Amino acid sequence: YISTLKGQRKEVTVLFADIRGFTPLSEQLAPEEVVALLNDYLTHMTEVVFRYEGTLDKFLGDGLMAVFGAPVPQANSTLNAVRAAVAMRERLNEFNIARRIGGREPVHVGIGINYGEAVVGNIGSRERMDYTVIGDTVNVAQRIQAGASGGQIVLTEEAFLRVADAVEARPLGRFQL
Repeated sequence: YISTLKGQRKEVTVLFADIRGFTPLSEQLAPEEVVALLNDYLTHMTEVVFRYEGTLDKFLGDGLMAVFGAPVPQANSTLNAVRAAVAMRERLNEFNIARRIGGREPVHVGIGINYGEAVVGNIGSRERMDYTVIGDTVNVAQRIQAGASGGQIVLTEEAFLRVADAVEARPLGRFQL
């Protein structure tokens, strides 16, 4: 039991994606419509995460957390995460076209990506364990995602340096997390 609850330190890339303005949108919908919207959106986003070899860590209401580079190491987990983020944005555009055709409001998502050391492993109790990733790397990824506007993919400097030769980006400057 105790050995299954131990975590280990690994270098990983963490991606958070969250719908912007979800609370006002959900207040306009019946609960069944909210569930349908979330299930449809999360299905699309999960497919993309898996396509780029990410591990879905958890759903967080109208968002998700994914980790790249654990439990299976990757040559460049950050490049996989960035590719997934771009594909998520493209998939969301298709999702929104279908929503507009159906007379529904589009949804917009902010994405944050960070790279660094984190503790990965099973966390929980004898009765229930979850594989997850914890630490500052995760916290920073979540915070930069919170600052990303709809349609924006924000990378920390640590993440950007790992993919600088493969992506086009513009600096946003420094800001307090």
